Amino acid sequence: MNKPSGDKKLATGGYSWKKRLAVVALGASAAATDRVDAFHMEDQLHKLSQGIVAETMEVPKKLIPPEQLPALYEQVKMRRDTFQTVAGTRNNVRKLLGFLWQAGPNMVRTALGSKEDISHQVLDDAGIEREKMTALVDLSAFDLKRFRNDDLDFGILAKNGVKEVVLMEDRDPQFFLNYEGFEEAKTVPLNRHGRKEDKWSMADLKKLVAKLQMQGIKVVIGFWGNTGGKDGNEFIKRNWENLSPVIPTSDDINPLSMVKDKSGKEMSCADYIVKQFQQLEKDFGFDGLFLGDGLMGFRSFLDPNGDYNTADFNQLWTDFYHRVYDGVKKTGTQKTLWAYDCMGNGATRARANGLYLNGIAKYIDNYIFQSYGNDAWGSGYMNLPGYDLARDKAQITDLPDELKLKTRYSVGIGDSVEGWAGKGTAIKDKQIQIGPQARKGTLGVWSNGLIRGIL
Repeated sequence: MNKPSGDKKLATGGYSWKKRLAVVALGASAAATDRVDAFHMEDQLHKLSQGIVAETMEVPKKLIPPEQLPALYEQVKMRRDTFQTVAGTRNNVRKLLGFLWQAGPNMVRTALGSKEDISHQVLDDAGIEREKMTALVDLSAFDLKRFRNDDLDFGILAKNGVKEVVLMEDRDPQFFLNYEGFEEAKTVPLNRHGRKEDKWSMADLKKLVAKLQMQGIKVVIGFWGNTGGKDGNEFIKRNWENLSPVIPTSDDINPLSMVKDKSGKEMSCADYIVKQFQQLEKDFGFDGLFLGDGLMGFRSFLDPNGDYNTADFNQLWTDFYHRVYDGVKKTGTQKTLWAYDCMGNGATRARANGLYLNGIAKYIDNYIFQSYGNDAWGSGYMNLPGYDLARDKAQITDLPDELKLKTRYSVGIGDSVEGWAGKGTAIKDKQIQIGPQARKGTLGVWSNGLIRGIL
């Protein structure tokens, strides 16, 4: 789940990002001043959307030749520039501010509500099968001092049904995108959800992966495609011209692009991601790769219903997943590729995000439907317009049958960074309504507290 990050300013806890929203709005307002008479947001975007006719419902059997990618990716950049220009009108500013005025106050108020302790018993009572729920965590799920003293019994996790854990790098993907090789003593910045005073080293991480695997627990590494910390992220800063967001108000990177590694070698972003994973798998032994928020279709989190149609780029997105999938499998046929969906959209809605899910289904092992309608994105916290449990049910039902076989839905346990907490009743309602559609199981977001409670 993705929400713009911000400074810790609320005295009662949680993350405040009103300042950032003000900056977004003011920036858009300034850009609009010079162009207010040149464009009309609704009319221009609608015409652009209607003009897109090249959506192809065919799945290429072969990868796009590498030499053709730069020209194809240039078309994505041209669409980005068009969107940015059209969106820079006072009409769009009013539209954006209207959304923020509606949603912003509720985000802050409900984020500071009471917290419910989500235990395995609560999940059992909700009908969640332990063996089919993967735990999404970061390193703060594990007590570093006890770990170094060999005082953590990972066998207890296995006895409680934990079969897989995802180590996710959210918001500011420094580690994955900038990893250059194993250095035993170098700090690993993967404990953002607690115990921030702990200094995990690469040696610690490698040992942790090995200990979990000794108990039959697979370990997947993941990262978000997020630009929030771009000024301090060497990879994103180096490639900003190509990686900058396609959709206005979004802070997702553009992975349909050409990038350069530290040595200056140019390649597709997909191939760079593969290169990074293959090195990490070699050094740490990870069992799979999880492509997090921002790496499945083009979206605008602050304007989820904006008329930004990128349906004609669906073959590029399928090619992106094909490349990454093949790269992951080259490290071992049992290695797996995971990914979040795009804004909890089914097959029909996802087309506007640039996705043909029937095609992508062939190149993914675990597809995570982000079912936050009755918790993080719904009336329990962020109040995104239109998001509720009924919407979640309709959208997950609209997924292709082949993809449903690989689908897990997100169980909202809570997010200590964003400040929202799950509720047992909401989890139970969700399992009843959409559980049958997710044939692979569930993903516990975030499971740090759950794991700490077991260990």
